[in-house]
Amino acid sequence: MHDLIVKGGTLVDGTGVAARSADIAVDSGRITEVGTVQGGATRIIEADGLLVTPGWVDVHTHYDGQVTWDEEMNPSASHGVGTIVIKSDKSVSGSIKTTGIEGTVAHIHLAEPGKNGPPIITLTKTADNTWSVPQGAQLTDDQYKSFKDGNLYVNVHSAEHKGGEIRTQLKP
Repeated sequence: MHDLIVKGGTLVDGTGVAARSADIAVDSGRITEVGTVQGGATRIIEADGLLVTPGWVDVHTHYDGQVTWDEEMNPSASHGVGTIVIKSDKSVSGSIKTTGIEGTVAHIHLAEPGKNGPPIITLTKTADNTWSVPQGAQLTDDQYKSFKDGNLYVNVHSAEHKGGEIRTQLKP
């Protein structure tokens, strides 16, 4: 007798193998059998017509949507929340607060999604784990065009990840 059986779902296991119909048995919090599981269980979930996939722990960062648009995913244990505002007069304001990392520096960079580029604005550490755009920050005409094209991003760097640990593209 298993603790849990997920029956008849379409299994997409993340290994690159084609999706397949399978049952999954779980005992003491661990997957113990995949395929056609025989026998009973304390709890059975009928998953016919549903996808069964590996998951991640989401500490309310809205990865459910982000997974469909971002080039990079970072563990939820390290994340940033904030707002960067770029107005039509090319002025820049806002801040980012991080959790789960000890940031060493933060910038707004110039590069298309998935590429690294040079920093164009260095954010100022204004409180523990909070990085703010310096007052009076302004984009050039070319930088503003890059923003409109989706080619600016915010990156918070740490000692462990000098190239950047938290990154998100700025969307116009």
